[in-house]
Amino acid sequence: MCPQRLSTVQPLNRTLQGPEYTELVEYEVGANATVADMVAGTLVIKDAVDGSVKEAGLVADNVLGVIEVRSGKLLTDTHAVGDPVTIITHAGARVVLLVSSGGGAITQGVQLSADVHGTVSITAGPIVAKALEGNAATTYKDRILCELIIAGDFA
Repeated sequence: MCPQRLSTVQPLNRTLQGPEYTELVEYEVGANATVADMVAGTLVIKDAVDGSVKEAGLVADNVLGVIEVRSGKLLTDTHAVGDPVTIITHAGARVVLLVSSGGGAITQGVQLSADVHGTVSITAGPIVAKALEGNAATTYKDRILCELIIAGDFA
């Protein structure tokens, strides 16, 4: 039997690459969220009202998870304030995250922190993900396959 190799192929119209049994949690887009940032692949934190989220900021230490594509939506569709949103909170999940253009080139295996607008970069801050592929990070909100390192908070 041949050993399995981890796929570094980004999924089509999804944030989650695997494992397939990863739990998804439903939230609502909070009143303090920036609608333009509320797209699949954005890191989120809890908003002021219980059960709501907004985009994570620079070196956020309270990242809850990442937005998944909802049924009937596209990868680039935004979610308005009050809309339901599906969040991947499972540490170890392989997900496609958005990259900040100011964070520099990313190489496979490097640890990533939250950056502005719910993106990731190589910044000094709490680690939220590990890059599973490289990315030159030259275009704002490029997408990169990562492994989530966050623990998630369901409280």
